Amino acid sequence: MLITLHGQIFRDGNHYISRCHELSIATAGDTVDDALRRTRDMIEGYFAACSKAGTLDQILAKIVPGETKVNLKDLEFTTDFHIQQDFRIAL
Repeated sequence: MLITLHGQIFRDGNHYISRCHELSIATAGDTVDDALRRTRDMIEGYFAACSKAGTLDQILAKIVPGETKVNLKDLEFTTDFHIQQDFRIAL
């Protein structure tokens, strides 16, 4: 099963914050690529922990309604993250 997770990456000071909307998780990195890599690692860890706890089906049912009995080894995901550009407003 292939699912697409959506999120946003934005700059906060010297770091980039990456948030995954469907899973309500966030992490940070020194670059956009670092933040995205950390997010993918966190998502993989999250799915593995849910599988071990027996809650993976419940989590995926919220993301992909109608899906049941998903095996972790059959799960693939892609990320579609929007990179928010810095902007300034002069008053």
